[in-house]
Amino acid sequence: MHEQGMAHRDLKLENCFVNKEVIIKVADFGTCKYFEGEKKFPLRSHVGTTPYMPPEVQDNPEKKGYKGPPTDIFALGVILYFMITGNWPFN
Repeated sequence: MHEQGMAHRDLKLENCFVNKEVIIKVADFGTCKYFEGEKKFPLRSHVGTTPYMPPEVQDNPEKKGYKGPPTDIFALGVILYFMITGNWPFN
């Protein structure tokens, strides 16, 4: 997605599917944002699902802004942590 200039911004377990060939499919692109290099940064919308959001999205994004791809990577880390431990990484 990032190579195509797109940030999902709401990656979570409920939006990831696996088919019979064990290929992961991502769904629900309602909060997706297209970007062209650094031109559309910083993003300033408070979007996503709270347990998967990085601190920069939870803490006043309208003022500080954030980048979309690192938000997706943070969410992927939360997904992997939950899949391995069965617990959320943060309280």
